[in-house]
Amino acid sequence: MEREARFFGGKTETGIRCILCPKRCEIPDGGFGACGVRGNRDGKGVIPFYGHVTALALDPIEKKPLFHFRPGSEILSVGFAGCNLRCPFCQNWRISRGPSSGASVPGERVTPAEIVSTAIDKGSRAIAYTYSEPLVHVEFLLDCMSLARERGIANVLVTNGCVGPEAAHEIFPLPMPPT
Repeated sequence: MEREARFFGGKTETGIRCILCPKRCEIPDGGFGACGVRGNRDGKGVIPFYGHVTALALDPIEKKPLFHFRPGSEILSVGFAGCNLRCPFCQNWRISRGPSSGASVPGERVTPAEIVSTAIDKGSRAIAYTYSEPLVHVEFLLDCMSLARERGIANVLVTNGCVGPEAAHEIFPLPMPPT
């Protein structure tokens, strides 16, 4: 499902500027940014891969880069396609290139409500957004993380941290539910 994307800074000489991350991509009409998932359609920022999840797995919390966070519990891990970096050592390079690269990317469309329901059904009190760079799907994350937080589920971002201040101010308050 294509959705209008947020965090675009307006028109440029050759397209529109994405301001989600420090790369500040200038995206021509019909093109995509460095992440491979944030695009330009007729001068508007779009994310044609909203809700396209490449992996969904229940993992031990100890697999995440956390220190003494709910030890012994399980966490629902959600993966996406696309990344704003090109690390030569990436263990998830098949999904990190993004669908716009022409590569076949496995996965299916899910809604934020389905992710949260899956976590609840599996007894997980936390959801990890992981495997590639989840922040390039910030629109989906904002929807999913807000819903999870309302339901008392913690959110964990496993990210490269390359995000602009505009998106950071919105997403970083969402990880822990109110106590």
